[in-house]
Amino acid sequence: MKQNIIQYLALALLIGSISLFGSCKDDTGHDADSPVVVNRFYPTSGSAGTEILITGRNFSENPEDISVTLGTIPLKVLNCNMNSIMAVVPPKLGDGVLTITIANREPVRTIESFTYSFSAVVTTLAGSPDGEPGYQDGNGDEALFFFDGAKGDPAEDWRKGSVCVDDEGNVYVGDCVNYCVRKITPNGTVTTFAGLAGNKGCIDGTGVQARFNGLYGMDCDAEGNIFLTDVFEWKIRKITLDGVVTTLGSTDFEPWMLAVDKRCGDIYVSSNSGIYKWTAEGSTQIATGNFRGLVLDKEGNLYGTDQIQHAIVKFKAGTWETENVVGKGTSGYLS
Repeated sequence: MKQNIIQYLALALLIGSISLFGSCKDDTGHDADSPVVVNRFYPTSGSAGTEILITGRNFSENPEDISVTLGTIPLKVLNCNMNSIMAVVPPKLGDGVLTITIANREPVRTIESFTYSFSAVVTTLAGSPDGEPGYQDGNGDEALFFFDGAKGDPAEDWRKGSVCVDDEGNVYVGDCVNYCVRKITPNGTVTTFAGLAGNKGCIDGTGVQARFNGLYGMDCDAEGNIFLTDVFEWKIRKITLDGVVTTLGSTDFEPWMLAVDKRCGDIYVSSNSGIYKWTAEGSTQIATGNFRGLVLDKEGNLYGTDQIQHAIVKFKAGTWETENVVGKGTSGYLS
């Protein structure tokens, strides 16, 4: 009888210990023995910076225990508790369902999909807020640029597309009426990088010793060197990080816009007769037509604006097979 009582007490203590500790809750409140439940999230659409509230049960009070992703792209968890998670949308997130993982357990996916919308906030980095033309280095709105052809220089609209950005966020601008290249740092400080304001020509040199005639197409390579078309001279020019300007060679067509393949340094130039892969030894035409703007993606695919077809054309890297990305051959506006 005594032995039975002892066994009963031992069993009661064991059951009590299971009821007290068997739920496996950690100090963040998460219960490893209970399912993670995701109810819904709001809003279901937004752009970069949008904060999303995800509701459910058995989350965690520790943000480091929580992972929220869309595809392979993670969202930053701002704060959380057992029933809600607040996460922020990163740039270029894309569309799809959200995947929530708590404490490295089996992921749970939302039923609803998130729709990403691209948006742009326009601010003035540098230049006069009143649109005053001129020449002046300085910070932000202290600086002046000269793009206005009405002041006696034939600076048609097509000449005002000379701009590029390096990997450090510095912006380089072809100040076409001042005949010089200006540099704008990420905080808006403007300096003259090459050329001398108001003095045109075609002279190689360092900084203010250099001269330009028709600044137009411009791009940077992976090292931050600048390449540009001097359209009135039919030449391709280069500016190093130290502001040393050299002429790489001439073209046998009027050079307009320019793009540099950052993977290998290949140069592509557009004109009214087509798109060319340019080298100092000669050019290879990869497309016919009247093209202006050019840009390359990370895979080396080339995109150009076809002025005749009113379209954006993609040229596949290596084969240069063409594909109309947008545009129907007629002018107009349609989303």
